[in-house]
Amino acid sequence: MEHTWKKGELKQLTKNFTTKEFECKCKLASCVNQKISKELVDKIQKAREEFGSSLIITSGYRCLEHNTAIGSRPTSQHVLGRGADLTCKDNDKLFEILEKYFLAIGDARISIGNRSNFIHVDTRSDKKRRWLY
Repeated sequence: MEHTWKKGELKQLTKNFTTKEFECKCKLASCVNQKISKELVDKIQKAREEFGSSLIITSGYRCLEHNTAIGSRPTSQHVLGRGADLTCKDNDKLFEILEKYFLAIGDARISIGNRSNFIHVDTRSDKKRRWLY
């Protein structure tokens, strides 16, 4: 299942997250239809509740044009609405804690962005996986 909306439409997805946080960051007029996996949003919400710390979605859904423009693969989970990049303001240790949390709950793949300034989470469940950018 997925949440769908039109770009600019504000809907509450969970207690702490709205559609605005997950929508494509491009400025293209053709980028209208947005989507994000309900499973992914629910997992991120659970992490937010678990740690009581604000999580910031730096990238959620991406239209194919935007995804290509930033140099990402056409098979990116962001294009499918099943991937998100997260960061937080609180402390550096939270990245390590979040990584362990998402790996422990399973059904998610984790990657750590360069300089450890974000964590990528997606819903592929074929196997647990961890990688570095």
